Amino acid sequence: MTRFFSFSAAALLSIAPALAANATTAQPDAKPAPVAHTAKATAPEHKSAYPTALFCGTWAMMAAADAIEVVANKATGPAARLLLTLPPMYSRVVKQEHFSLTRVDGATWTASSPPLTLTFTLQSENTALLVINSTDGHKMELPLYRDETRTQTP
Repeated sequence: MTRFFSFSAAALLSIAPALAANATTAQPDAKPAPVAHTAKATAPEHKSAYPTALFCGTWAMMAAADAIEVVANKATGPAARLLLTLPPMYSRVVKQEHFSLTRVDGATWTASSPPLTLTFTLQSENTALLVINSTDGHKMELPLYRDETRTQTP
């Protein structure tokens, strides 16, 4: 019987520091300490500023899918535009083939032609995201990659 008590006493003594630390930090009437936010949540997300020429070219969702063509006009500053042409497989769905996009920030261009809003965002030099929103609540997101394998027709 004394072995049981000595074992119990040793076990209690080994966990006593943990219980004491928990008892001092967990007070029932105290407000919980605020959770520290991660650096990503507090710092604004840094978007790269890409030159207009980097948006231009042939973009595709898959190798078998038709390509989306993006060209820039010759204007600079606020008059600069990207001219985006959707292939028939997408233009049949959204009922529009050509879009004229204006720069929002260093990585995003947008076009609004009711009932559609189109946003073209570069995520890296070779990947982009094309989002088409409709006022009736429909949304189409196309993750794109730069498709240099296709030959552009003049």
